[in-house]
Amino acid sequence: MNERHINAILCLVLFIIISIFFIMNTQVTYPSNVYPYLIIILLFIFTIVIFINDVLFTKKKKFEETKKVNLRPIIVLVLSIIYFIMINIVGFYTSSAIYLFIMTYLFHPKENSFKRRILSAGSVSILFMSLMWIFLSLMVKIPFPSGFFI
Repeated sequence: MNERHINAILCLVLFIIISIFFIMNTQVTYPSNVYPYLIIILLFIFTIVIFINDVLFTKKKKFEETKKVNLRPIIVLVLSIIYFIMINIVGFYTSSAIYLFIMTYLFHPKENSFKRRILSAGSVSILFMSLMWIFLSLMVKIPFPSGFFI
């Protein structure tokens, strides 16, 4: 499977997700539904642009020349779905810290050592989640889903 097929599959998955969000938003009344509809419309437009640009108008040779297929978008999509499921099970802060750790580790430059990548991902996730907890929970007092952990 080449990159062109992967982009087409990802666009199809995004269309399905956008459709689900649109159906879920039909139950929301006027003042509250403006922002979700705006986000849905923007996602739809961006997905159409990606589909037209990458799948329809890109020459087939450009995709065939690349031997290595980038699986990062698929990994991010799968991990994001797992993250949304785990929020209610494990808790917002714990699942967010784990998700942020994995994403930081995946997107950290590969030329760095394993130990440096782990330390960097751990420090970023702990620092960011600590600041988020202090600001959102203690100062603004926003309630978040809780699970087994925090």
